[in-house]
Amino acid sequence: MIIFESDPETKTVGVHFLMDPKDYKNEVKLRSLLQGKSYKVVPDNEGPLLEFLSCYRFDEKQGAVIDQQAFNEQIYKRWRTLRDSKLRVLDTEYIIALERNDTDKIADVIRRKTLLRDITKQEIPKFEQREESLRQYMMRMKDYIPSILEN
Repeated sequence: MIIFESDPETKTVGVHFLMDPKDYKNEVKLRSLLQGKSYKVVPDNEGPLLEFLSCYRFDEKQGAVIDQQAFNEQIYKRWRTLRDSKLRVLDTEYIIALERNDTDKIADVIRRKTLLRDITKQEIPKFEQREESLRQYMMRMKDYIPSILEN
């Protein structure tokens, strides 16, 4: 896998795959293919996760590095999607509790809805390279679902 700086101004990362493995060692071919852009060749299993491509920035020495803020926002977006159906269910419970004038139930629904809304205030652990690879970190965080969002 070749990672390269697709936009020098924003340092956005681009990815290119070559079909023939020997082409990864052909520097003339790579420079021509990438039109002089900075690049780094990395094994496919160490390269960026394509679903998070917008969360990487290109660094000449390290290759793809994380834009922690962009990554956090993508995780929060996923959590917002997961909480939508739960909030709709709670909206229905709230209306029923209002109709029955059940103040205890109303208070409980308000508490649970607040917890769901505040899920994006939960701090996402920052990437620490000495603990795991960037790819491992991103996969771990992608798979993590706060308990309140689980079925």
